[in-house]
Amino acid sequence: MGLYDCKIIKKRYFSKDQFVFNLESNEIAKECQPGQFVNILCDSLLRRPISICGVDRKNGIFQVAIRVKGSGTAYLEKKQEGECLSVLGPLGNGFDLSTVENCVIVGGGIGIYPLLFVLQEAKAKGIRTVSVCGFRSKEDSFCIDEIRLLSDNVVFASDCGDMDVCGNAIDALKNISLENSTIFTCGPSIMMQSASRLAAEKGIDCQVSLEQRMGCGTGVCLVCACKVKAGDDYEYKRCCKEGPVFDAKEVVWE
Repeated sequence: MGLYDCKIIKKRYFSKDQFVFNLESNEIAKECQPGQFVNILCDSLLRRPISICGVDRKNGIFQVAIRVKGSGTAYLEKKQEGECLSVLGPLGNGFDLSTVENCVIVGGGIGIYPLLFVLQEAKAKGIRTVSVCGFRSKEDSFCIDEIRLLSDNVVFASDCGDMDVCGNAIDALKNISLENSTIFTCGPSIMMQSASRLAAEKGIDCQVSLEQRMGCGTGVCLVCACKVKAGDDYEYKRCCKEGPVFDAKEVVWE
């Protein structure tokens, strides 16, 4: 982890309110792992935690994808190529691909962003990749081309039925062979909980990336505490430090 001034090398839009920065930092590009994030300073406001969605280690570039939602992300949208951002990172505990035979990502909403990095890393390691993603509709979908490029098999679900499967990501997941697979999921809590339950039924591993409101992003402020199992009881762990990625069997879903 370090604090760096990162130049915006490239900016492009996924949709009208979603964009991606290619940021220059040899240090972050060398160290970052799928599932980790960075904290980016937004003017005089607090830093915002942003997931890393890809990396080019050879050229010292990493990518962050952002959806404009509040004043902080609106500030970042105004930034252009050639400008610099104050970036703290890489932060958090990422996904573990070390023993994975088949990688199945299950994503919804902006939870798809960090899963792009999972796909990239899995493909680089020669791990078979399957992508299951849910959207409200084809019109609201994003990153479709990027997901297809990084996946051996893809199933897209939409609520209105205008994609591969009518329904949500879990409806689509039920049509996928999960033998010898590990599920990596990020998105709405109910989706991740359902993916976790299905993994348990199939006797396979599942890693979840939890989302909590963060303050410092380094484990000091304790704002992002999340509930996990501790024997027959439970305890709290910091989402920014021990997470955001946890073994699904650890998580106390509420």
